[in-house]
Amino acid sequence: MKTLLPIFVVLVLILGGISVTGISSDRNIKSITIEKTVSVSEPVLRDRNQYIIIDFPEATSKFNVPGYPELPYHNE
Repeated sequence: MKTLLPIFVVLVLILGGISVTGISSDRNIKSITIEKTVSVSEPVLRDRNQYIIIDFPEATSKFNVPGYPELPYHNE
């Protein structure tokens, strides 16, 4: 019984290593890069009390998170 336990442990480690290498070699990872250029007009800066407002004519909405600046963005 004492000789079977070390042999069993070695077999488990070898078979576990083979299964891990077999799984990782079957993966094919593909990367796709998409580039897009958007031209917008000059931003408009306005002073409102102690804040400066940034805007541009093409903006469709504003990104607003409490505690951070409100930023305009263009959404297609």
